[in-house]
Amino acid sequence: MTVVALAIARDRKTSYRHLKVAANAKLLPVSRDLPEIVISIDEAAEVLSPTNRDPLTRQVRDNLQEIQRIAGNEAVNVIVSSLRPTSDMIAPQILKQSAVRIALHGLDDADLGHMYGWNRGISAEDLPTKGCAFVGKDTDLIAAKAWFLEPRQIQDAAIMARRERGESIRAIAAGVKVSVGVVHKTLAEARPDAQQGQ
Repeated sequence: MTVVALAIARDRKTSYRHLKVAANAKLLPVSRDLPEIVISIDEAAEVLSPTNRDPLTRQVRDNLQEIQRIAGNEAVNVIVSSLRPTSDMIAPQILKQSAVRIALHGLDDADLGHMYGWNRGISAEDLPTKGCAFVGKDTDLIAAKAWFLEPRQIQDAAIMARRERGESIRAIAAGVKVSVGVVHKTLAEARPDAQQGQ
């Protein structure tokens, strides 16, 4: 996968240069015909740890570093998650080239220092509960809060958002891919008056 992603990125640098010129943009404009490619790696220690000496794993790690280095402008990107941001879990070059870093509750001060740099004035105490996070890179860092949503909550939110935009019950059902009955039930549970004026 990483070999193909690198080949695509290299090809896009020349084959699609005209799209950047036409859009007067530094980044390759993505579309349905020219989609972004995202390689997502969860629990990255197996692949990205520099202590892993397996030749195939090493090639994957080297390719991911090369993708980060050359392919972002061509809409070929890497997303990495790891339990910790330390060098035994993620190769230093991978961390260094990450455009955005997100640290969640559960890290200690040493992890935060390794991830964002020392003397930033941030502490693990600033992430008191689950869902608390720091988002950013070296110079721009903000505190954030996230919540876990279950599939039904996501469906309900999609229904309510479409209703707020004035879509009909049938259009909502088609857009969210649920029955009309599910839409009626969701709207009734959220706001008893939501179904008026269909």
